[in-house]
Amino acid sequence: MLAQLNGRSSEQTLLATAATLALHQQVGTVPPQITPPKLPPVPDDDWPRSSDKLRTTLIGVINGRYQPILPELLQALIDNQQRLLDEFIPNLLQYGIRHPELHPLIRQAIGQRGQWLAAQNENWVYAVATPALVANPGEMWQTGSQSARLTLLQHLRASDPQQGLALLQTTWGSEGPRQRADFLAALETNLSMADEPFIEAALDDASYPVRRRAIEFLGSLTESRHCQRQTERSAPLMTLAEQDGRRVLRLELLDQVDAATQRDGVLPRATTHGMNAQNWRTAQLLSGVPLSFWNERFGLSAQELVETAINSPNQHPFIRGWGIAARRQQNAEWCEALLFGSSLEIATYQSLDMLPVLPPDRQEAYVLHLLATQPGIKTAPREHPVTAALKKLTNPWSISLARAVLERLVREVGGSGSGTVGDWKFREAVRQFAYTFPTDLLEEATTTLKPTTQSRVWEIRIQEFLDIVQFRRNMLQVINNR
Repeated sequence: MLAQLNGRSSEQTLLATAATLALHQQVGTVPPQITPPKLPPVPDDDWPRSSDKLRTTLIGVINGRYQPILPELLQALIDNQQRLLDEFIPNLLQYGIRHPELHPLIRQAIGQRGQWLAAQNENWVYAVATPALVANPGEMWQTGSQSARLTLLQHLRASDPQQGLALLQTTWGSEGPRQRADFLAALETNLSMADEPFIEAALDDASYPVRRRAIEFLGSLTESRHCQRQTERSAPLMTLAEQDGRRVLRLELLDQVDAATQRDGVLPRATTHGMNAQNWRTAQLLSGVPLSFWNERFGLSAQELVETAINSPNQHPFIRGWGIAARRQQNAEWCEALLFGSSLEIATYQSLDMLPVLPPDRQEAYVLHLLATQPGIKTAPREHPVTAALKKLTNPWSISLARAVLERLVREVGGSGSGTVGDWKFREAVRQFAYTFPTDLLEEATTTLKPTTQSRVWEIRIQEFLDIVQFRRNMLQVINNR
């Protein structure tokens, strides 16, 4: 066989001979016997499978166009102590990798058999109540995939926050910017002053997303050095005075921003809607001050301070800065005072992130307030505050709110589309409203809305809204009547 090799050069002949001999040595070799690892037995489940009638619904929710219904579906299964049909568990576990907000619901809805399956794939271990990776966290942290490492950190932050932080510190310097941002975000669970030194150091990170996340966290820790520095910078700029027989706040605006102030998140050149650069710099500074500082300094409640700011010559930095601080500090009293008391041009368009801080009933009260006081959705040159506020509501709507929205829809749908941004934004949001609209009002909504649709584009959107509500009602009836 070697004699038959005929290279065009001695070098080619040598290489061909070596390759042939190496192949000849492997001929007839018996491959090693590999014993697959023995898997633990599949556990029995306490909960029964959901009805087979749910199969078509699950295809539409997990694999199709109705994915926004997934949280409601999972919660309904849990409330009725039913587990997901087995054939849908792999797709759900894969979907959950990109949706950490669903992890607690997925973990319960797949049952013990689903958790057994999740334990076999390190990317799915987020769905295991007590994952094996926690038993040897050091090894998994060094060798696991990004998804598994993030899941490990999330589990440790829930059970032993300081162990999770210590593990992160061992590799922080060698992580990439995206990994650092993801891992830092996981510290939000059980965030405390014990994390403050590490997050303070992250203010010097080369990655902007990491620095912004660090500022958000430090702004929520009102005893942090970041908050202390922002308070020291802000305090001399603000004074309480009287003008024309009423209280006003006088504020010296930031003209220059030094490097230390920039490190604490005050961007010198950035602007935002309705505010010039100087106002926005000052608002960013105020956003890092504990709100209790202003209550104690001036002896006024949140509502009184907001009213005083509105009476002041320049209310923009107050309302915007305090709004960011109220959201970061999860201060419901301040959020309510700002939302109900300040100008819509400043508060609604810029600070609706405050709305989820309020209890659900107060969120609805604010939206009902907007529905009653803010006309002109179809003629708005941009997204109307009613549309923006309704999109922030993630809890199921009450009957009273749903009927108020129906009444508003009838007024807006009654004529042809105006073609404004406000009209388009509202029409596009109607589909989202269908996911929180009470299914008990389906017939009322059908009777109320269908006769009013004169515009073809609105007719399509209304029918889509009704179809989604019908889909949800059918789903819940199958789960509840198993």
